[in-house]
Amino acid sequence: ESDLANSDDCPILGVGNHRDFPPAACLPEACVAGFSRQFFFNTEETPFRHWAIVLEVLSVTSDAIHGVSRFGVRVVVLRTFGWDSGSMERNHCVIGLYPTLRGASSGEYTVEVDCHKHLLHIKTSSGLEGFQNAAVGAIHALALDDIVAEVSLLVARIKPLVQPNIEVLQDLPKHEQNIVRNLVRCQLYGQFRKCDGELGTWDAQKMKTDIGPCGAPPVPDDPIEILRQFSQTPAETDLQVDDVL
Repeated sequence: ESDLANSDDCPILGVGNHRDFPPAACLPEACVAGFSRQFFFNTEETPFRHWAIVLEVLSVTSDAIHGVSRFGVRVVVLRTFGWDSGSMERNHCVIGLYPTLRGASSGEYTVEVDCHKHLLHIKTSSGLEGFQNAAVGAIHALALDDIVAEVSLLVARIKPLVQPNIEVLQDLPKHEQNIVRNLVRCQLYGQFRKCDGELGTWDAQKMKTDIGPCGAPPVPDDPIEILRQFSQTPAETDLQVDDVL
């Protein structure tokens, strides 16, 4: 598929969720008249949801970042603004917020990120494998004191497991741990699904803070309120949630 119109809700938690972290082929087209933009932008051309792409860096040139996605396809991020690529190396990862698709040729996709604030750099040593392992670690860490993360993990159809022989969340610098943790938390809370226009978009600075990019309040002890918030997460049935609570 080249769009998400008929795609079922994805049961995978965290950065493996293909609705919130779509493959390059499913990104909205850069052209304003593109058909795929209706799944990401409203009629005023402002985003009504959040989305991101995660890439393992293969090389960096003066005009682009060349990488590979977790779907195994080559992706080129065009340099349409100034960025600090001096510390960007092979096997690092980049996260592009609100990327658009410029074209595809011979199985390679060209995407655009609109500004430097929407390009996040994670200094992994083992590329996507390390990034995904760190993200799974973030899910388990959140589940220790966050009821939504705990319930999401308990009822997940696909259980994410931390691989001990790969770099883990704690191996990353503190601000990069915050980025991974905030991305995961927003995905578990279903906060990717709603964006209040340009003012509601996320950026690198928000993702680095300890409070989370959405400023989400702590989950209350009231079971009704817990279920209301949890209804936006990838659970199988309300009955399963009731059983867990």
